[in-house]
Amino acid sequence: MTAAEAKAELTLITDASTEPVISSEDLDIIVAKFKIADDDGLAPTDDDWTGKYQLDLAAAMVFDIKAARVATHFDFSADGSRFNRAQKEKHFQDLAQKHRNRVNVSFEPDIESSDSDITEVESYVE
Repeated sequence: MTAAEAKAELTLITDASTEPVISSEDLDIIVAKFKIADDDGLAPTDDDWTGKYQLDLAAAMVFDIKAARVATHFDFSADGSRFNRAQKEKHFQDLAQKHRNRVNVSFEPDIESSDSDITEVESYVE
């Protein structure tokens, strides 16, 4: 998958072009942030890397950004109608969590090693 293909898919699954809009430049940054090892185990820094992205985590970031952008909006009433902006923030937060929950993390521990280390891995997964 190319970066352009990843960006197109991310745009589609997050509806990035609707308010609050996530710019093309922001999407480029997000896609680049979530490059992962390809199916051959090659790192994104390897010249032969074929392109693979963790799009669920990228989508979670997009929805977190959308939630942050509407967080400063406020509820109001006009002409007998009530507009609850807090619902939009909650909706985006729920979508972000839904995409984080879709990420499968697995590893095989080295149970034969006597020098087993537990290493903390920081990620965007909560």
